[in-house]
Amino acid sequence: MGGGSLRYINGRIIKPNEVFTAELKDIPVAFLKSLECLDKDKLEAETVSEKEMIEAGEVLYEKREKTAKGWFGVFRISDGKEMTETTLKEEAADAMVDRLNKG
Repeated sequence: MGGGSLRYINGRIIKPNEVFTAELKDIPVAFLKSLECLDKDKLEAETVSEKEMIEAGEVLYEKREKTAKGWFGVFRISDGKEMTETTLKEEAADAMVDRLNKG
């Protein structure tokens, strides 16, 4: 893993170069490119299925308002996992949702 650390879904902190096991769906999108998968076959199978869903035009991510003052989070629809670490203004949340849904 590159620089920085990853706060895993259960609150555990993964340090640089640490080996750990995780489901692909539990890893924030921002960290995927900095990780090395040791089970390449499983990664390809999961990545292909998400890619096929995007090509079929399915919406995989959505924004949800987190505060009454117009701050939003971006969530994966399939499991409700939040993809953003901080709240975003509506325009930034819309841009992130568009990027994620277009692959």
